[in-house]
Amino acid sequence: MLSQGCEYILATETGTHRHVNTLTLYGEEGQIRQDTWDRTAHRMMDITDTLGSAIAALLANGQEPAEAAREAQEYVFQARRLQARHGR
Repeated sequence: MLSQGCEYILATETGTHRHVNTLTLYGEEGQIRQDTWDRTAHRMMDITDTLGSAIAALLANGQEPAEAAREAQEYVFQARRLQARHGR
């Protein structure tokens, strides 16, 4: 995808480590950063949409891609951790 014109790719890896999420940001120069988060016990619908929207908002406000990816991940992680469990 990078060779086709994408400037950055944020790849999500769960693999055999189902208790953690690993997100790796790649650019032209290779791996830029990698963050690992503990998985929460609760699932959250459309989490990748929320992450993408948060990154886009931070980029639009002038943050560098690596920092925008990190801050957006923190936002999503905290939202998952604090989400209400209605109807249970």
